Amino acid sequence: QPCWLRIAARIGACVSLLAMASTTVAIRGLQAPLSMQAAVGLFSPFGDLARLDLSKEASIGSVLVTYFDVRSAQQLLDEFRGYAVAAAPGAEDFTAVAIPSPDFVKLAPGHGLENFGDIESVAINDDDVVVNFTDMRAAQRAVLSLSGATARPLLLTWTAQDFSPPQSVQQSVQQSVQQSV
Repeated sequence: QPCWLRIAARIGACVSLLAMASTTVAIRGLQAPLSMQAAVGLFSPFGDLARLDLSKEASIGSVLVTYFDVRSAQQLLDEFRGYAVAAAPGAEDFTAVAIPSPDFVKLAPGHGLENFGDIESVAINDDDVVVNFTDMRAAQRAVLSLSGATARPLLLTWTAQDFSPPQSVQQSVQQSVQQSV
């Protein structure tokens, strides 16, 4: 699988696209302005919302939707294909945690990283063990709990994408928006 996204810092290893996908999605080209209530109604069925940013809707016609779980963002991308695009995550929106290998080995037996949440993948890169959680809350809990092990968050580097959704997708999304209002 091609490496579309790379982890920032000194880690350049490719990991699964789902694990390194952003939890933030930009929905573009909405014809009618959304109220916060309508936006929550439209986007919350896909998962727990971390943040909704409607501030760019008037100027560039884009709504930013951030989920806690990368799988929720992926479902939104699949459902609104051609109309939604993965967007740059916020600085606090990380799902990958790097733990120096010597510290990882010292973790108490049965500490269980899986106790923080679902793990997408674990990789060894240079001197670090990189744990990719599916939910940013799990990654944040791991960093806070493992602070003595010098665990640190890894953020994605990002290249902006631009696209123009097909007319049929625009009509489908507008119908969904109208139904949720």
